[in-house]
Amino acid sequence: MKKRWILVTILFLTIGFASVTAVLTITGKVNINFDEEDYQVYFSDAYLDDVRHMEFIDDTRKEITFTTNDLTSVGDKSVLKYEVTNNSKQYDAEVSVKCTPSENEYYRVTNDLTEIINAQSRETGTITIELKKVVLEEKEETFKCDLTINATSREDIPEPLLCENEIGHTWDFDYTGGEQEFIPDCAGSYKLEVWGAQGGVFDDRQKSNGGLGGYAVGKVTLEVNQRLYINVGGQGESGKAVNPTIENPFIYTGGYNGGGDGVIAGNTLSNQWGGGGGGATHIALETGLLSKFESKQEKLLIVAGGGGGTGHGLTAERSAIGGSGGGLKGNDGQNVIAINGIYTRYIGTGGTQQEGGHDVEFLDKSESQGTFGQGGKGYKDPVSDYAYAAGAGGGGGYYGGGGSSRSHASGGGGSGYIGNDLLTEKSMYCYNCESNEEVKTKTITTESFSQEAQSNTAKQGNGYARITYLGKLNP
Repeated sequence: MKKRWILVTILFLTIGFASVTAVLTITGKVNINFDEEDYQVYFSDAYLDDVRHMEFIDDTRKEITFTTNDLTSVGDKSVLKYEVTNNSKQYDAEVSVKCTPSENEYYRVTNDLTEIINAQSRETGTITIELKKVVLEEKEETFKCDLTINATSREDIPEPLLCENEIGHTWDFDYTGGEQEFIPDCAGSYKLEVWGAQGGVFDDRQKSNGGLGGYAVGKVTLEVNQRLYINVGGQGESGKAVNPTIENPFIYTGGYNGGGDGVIAGNTLSNQWGGGGGGATHIALETGLLSKFESKQEKLLIVAGGGGGTGHGLTAERSAIGGSGGGLKGNDGQNVIAINGIYTRYIGTGGTQQEGGHDVEFLDKSESQGTFGQGGKGYKDPVSDYAYAAGAGGGGGYYGGGGSSRSHASGGGGSGYIGNDLLTEKSMYCYNCESNEEVKTKTITTESFSQEAQSNTAKQGNGYARITYLGKLNP
């Protein structure tokens, strides 16, 4: 019998007068009597009272500390949910958890975890701390839990255990306003598709005028249980004008995952304003919004840029369309008057592969400057006190588009990204954009766009992501 064990110490610090706070310190000690690199079992992905702790216990980390919510009434519970993952190919894991004591005058501690964790699978465990009696004075209780994992060798792995998915099976990720996860049950090749979100419009009736989100696609090789983190961009906010003031401007919020805010400010009632930029959609090997990956781009797999917010126009036909997102470079925002009209200099430019876009007139203003993963904000032109002086937000992207500085000019689109060497057979599509043939920035222009997520097509509305299983790799 080959054995690994992890010592789990749970320390409860109690505060008297009917209030109890539990501090859980989970300490792991690994004892391996063999040199099997294949045997990989670890404690991970703990949620304490529905709050996620992005920590784990394996050969490199031995301790995690959690602090529970207050327990104030009899029957109050604090719940720690966790996973034990077995990435081994040749070993099942026999698991047992024993807490000493499991119960006393004030507390009851229970654990629920499946006894057998098969090779290349995971099981969820739950430790529940329940208050049995109100604490009237300061007390301290210590519970020690031993998590024991015995490795059991097996001659083969049944095929269904390794992979139950048929080739072509897809997982779809719609907009939620938060991060989502994908955990593959099958080792092999996967197709990743992402669509950025559309920019906000100046009026909900003019759906098509916000800059369109881009599309990116590529293939990646994944192992069983290798997590991917998906953040789907949200469309920039649209709406009617209000009666803003210089002191209290109204903000049209940029879409989730990097869309820049649109802004309206003035001293008169007006129907002129700029929408928020659309958020980018990305898939990464690590958790976090796109803007967090500037210093760890090796963890970033693929990005589809969001579109710029729309600037106001006198009619729908003369609305300043936001710059489309995605590709090598996001499109620049447009102006409402003419190609060479006076508002051209107030547009936001598109993000590139090296830097964010900016407002042409006020390019030294940091709030309108797009940055890594973030579109610039609409900027209020200081030469005017009227509402038309406010601008639209830039789209989120690998580098975000610039915000505009007049409501008759639109924000720029954010750029896409397929530069990670782990990604193969890759390309980006964007609406009427600049094409490119380089492998790491391959960009194809398209005139297709749709509210639904369609391959090789720019996106209206919120962003989207799709993962498709392509099958095992050839031995």
